[in-house]
Amino acid sequence: MIQIKYDVSMIKYFSLFESVTHVPAKDCFPVNETIIFFVNSGKAKIAVGKQGMNIKKLSSMINKDVRVVEFSKDIVGLVRNVVFPLKPKSVEIVNNEDKNRIINIEFKSPKERRVLLDNNQKKLKLLKDVVNRYHKDINDIRILQI
Repeated sequence: MIQIKYDVSMIKYFSLFESVTHVPAKDCFPVNETIIFFVNSGKAKIAVGKQGMNIKKLSSMINKDVRVVEFSKDIVGLVRNVVFPLKPKSVEIVNNEDKNRIINIEFKSPKERRVLLDNNQKKLKLLKDVVNRYHKDINDIRILQI
């Protein structure tokens, strides 16, 4: 079990998230100008609210982008949840010759792949930060082309 320490601002974000969405956050952390909140499986839709109203309200209150992701202990499930609404064809964990663990993600179309890789690879960096937070044994993430 990993142990995470939160500063006062993160604790305030937790409290504000729960008061706006009425869903407890399992974890939250900042990545660039975005705050990512993790909720239990099946609770993301409730947290987001009708037409995204809860997230829009929270975002305007804290002046940061807000993202809600369903947490999964399974690394493959976690990766799929973070890249949602993209739907990868496959997510595999492989060990290379140096015994490094690598996640290979393959998409059905080049268009989906580009969504993850464009904009200075901001979304890929976000994915790497999330995976590294919960699975320190993963050394790299590769986005494969069909």
